[in-house]
Amino acid sequence: LINQVKSGIPGLDKLLHGGFRRESITVITGSVGSGKSTVGVQFLVNGMKEQGEKGLLISFESPKYAVYSNMIPFGWDLANLERERKFVFIEYPASEMADFTNQEGNLRNLIGMVGVERVVIDSVAPISYIYESEEQRRLGLMKLVEMLRKLHCTVLVVSGDTEDNLNAMPRTTCGIESFTDGMIHTYNLFTGGERVRGISVLKMRGSKHDDGIYKMEITDEGIVVSDKKVS
Repeated sequence: LINQVKSGIPGLDKLLHGGFRRESITVITGSVGSGKSTVGVQFLVNGMKEQGEKGLLISFESPKYAVYSNMIPFGWDLANLERERKFVFIEYPASEMADFTNQEGNLRNLIGMVGVERVVIDSVAPISYIYESEEQRRLGLMKLVEMLRKLHCTVLVVSGDTEDNLNAMPRTTCGIESFTDGMIHTYNLFTGGERVRGISVLKMRGSKHDDGIYKMEITDEGIVVSDKKVS
């Protein structure tokens, strides 16, 4: 049997046929406001609360105070989880972005000391922007994924996408999905005169998954995935 990690998101594990493969790397894509960052934090918070698995959030875009404040409406007190040593937040400065992939040793020490099992990177875009050419970007992202694998954690990487419609295959702006084990896309569409959110598992190496596009809601307690498909 595959050793799986529960997503912590109601309805998503059904699409994943049980959850994420342990120590896999999955990219969560979507447009602005589609809920991809919430997916990442919910994966960490419910991992702590429901599975007893400690989490690490590495933020390259949003400051700590903003992330903590944005998650309070869901009832997620990240500051308290941090005080209880169940959660670690790293705010990585733009001035040190180019050196991030050389921090493997420090990250492994931190993960080992705290006992982290789940890691979220939000977002990978600033790392991809430091490279001048497409070839350098590909090599840099390959190095990043190789480093993340050596952490021996289940990892979610948040990324923006190039297009958000039901008729096109979603792609990240940086192309990191070529190197990850899985890819999940969150949709924020305006169709039929209303705003419709959706989610789809596009790729999950080594495990079965449902590839339909299902309705998704952002509720007071976080994201909930419906068993109804987006039409």
